[in-house]
Amino acid sequence: LYNVSAGREISSFSFFELFQNMIALLKGTHNDLMKLADIERIFAHPLFKRLDDIDIHLAVESLRKLTKSGKLLYTFEDLRNSDIQGMHSLRILLAPFAEGYTDYTSMLEAVKRFFMRFRELLSGVDLHALVFVVDEIEKMLLLYKDIDEQLPSKDLVQRIAGELAQLRVPVEKGQVRVIGLLESRNMDYKLLFIPDMNEDVFPADQNKDLFLNSELRRNLHLPTFSDRQELQK
Repeated sequence: LYNVSAGREISSFSFFELFQNMIALLKGTHNDLMKLADIERIFAHPLFKRLDDIDIHLAVESLRKLTKSGKLLYTFEDLRNSDIQGMHSLRILLAPFAEGYTDYTSMLEAVKRFFMRFRELLSGVDLHALVFVVDEIEKMLLLYKDIDEQLPSKDLVQRIAGELAQLRVPVEKGQVRVIGLLESRNMDYKLLFIPDMNEDVFPADQNKDLFLNSELRRNLHLPTFSDRQELQK
């Protein structure tokens, strides 16, 4: 089950996984030289194929043939002249980050443009997640609009990616929601599954506190085992 009470991790969605692969490619680029292994990882991603109806197997095979030359680092100019299918789509995806932005606002706009390229390719919960991320980027634009801090382009996009990676997409109506005991109180359900509710398991039959005894906890106004047990009823 992906959907828990705190939401589904944004990293579990294919469009964000491809975004992280792009960040890895940018991170590994030095003096405009890119690692073929990073490019191959992007080409092998199923969502990348849908951008331009790319024959992934043919593109990856072409990349692997290049490795036989012993040259593992390539510039865009090298790859553009190699007739590898998919390079046009890769250049389009990288275009927003190729401007060398060093401020938060410009880089956030670039990240937003990257995600918006997938809007027409997604549907259902994936589209919902994409819209959610774009909305969060809009909030970040408001938050960072007055920040003048300048950072190297690679560091900046990695910092933004790190913030976005912490997002969790809220559970939509109709999906399975897994929640804890205390979170389930005072809520109405049309259908509810309660696992592991055997008599000898729930409520817990432990009758003493492990570290501080119950009398001492009462004197210190700390919750006792009995108090915690009452919450389970």
